[in-house]
Amino acid sequence: MTQAQVVNATPRPILDSRATVPTLAQSAAAAKGLKQTPKPAAKVAKPAAKVAKPAMSEKDKLAAEKAKAKLAAEKAAAKAKAEKAKAAEKAVKAKAREAAKVEKAKVREQEKAAKAKAREAARQERIANGGNPDRLVPADLSHYVVNKEVKTQGGHASVNCGDDTATKLMGKSIDDVYKDAAHVLGEPEKDLRAKYAHLNVGMQRMNLGNRMRAAVMKVNTTPKAKAAPKAKAAPKAKAAK
Repeated sequence: MTQAQVVNATPRPILDSRATVPTLAQSAAAAKGLKQTPKPAAKVAKPAAKVAKPAMSEKDKLAAEKAKAKLAAEKAAAKAKAEKAKAAEKAVKAKAREAAKVEKAKVREQEKAAKAKAREAARQERIANGGNPDRLVPADLSHYVVNKEVKTQGGHASVNCGDDTATKLMGKSIDDVYKDAAHVLGEPEKDLRAKYAHLNVGMQRMNLGNRMRAAVMKVNTTPKAKAAPKAKAAPKAKAAK
């Protein structure tokens, strides 16, 4: 058979004029019905096999144990050193607190002694000025005079015992009171100011007024007459032998 005969013998597709072309909707519906072929899963790589550690020699084991023991000893020594430093710091703080406590008590005792000394000095001064040794001012406390028209340094009503000294000092400034006190007591005003400068204005007025009151009372008090000396008894005559 020749080549031309072979070509003619190959069956050809027969075109059917009755066949129709599928629509777009028919093609989409046909595509939905097709089953998609799943892709083959990727192969998971197997983990590499663990390499067995080579067995340690006895020498290496002893060296490892020795290093471990050395590290433990160093940790214990560091811990002991830290605890010792902490205890020393605690002892220093306790010593400082005790020293501060002792110093505070010492200062308190010194202040107490200074106050007692000042009270005794004031008492001796009252005695020297003829005042009562147990009281600063022998004032009559049965009544007081309240003058609301005269205000104190703090803006309060004036309260006094109502005697001549209080009446003369009422309404005067502290400077005028110092001048009067220096005149009555016969002391320099500078010394009086230095003595009472640590007190507030009200206490300064009170102390100066009390001293002037005591001085006036001392001047106005009639001195007691001295008792006549006792007559000496006549000597007894000696009996005749």
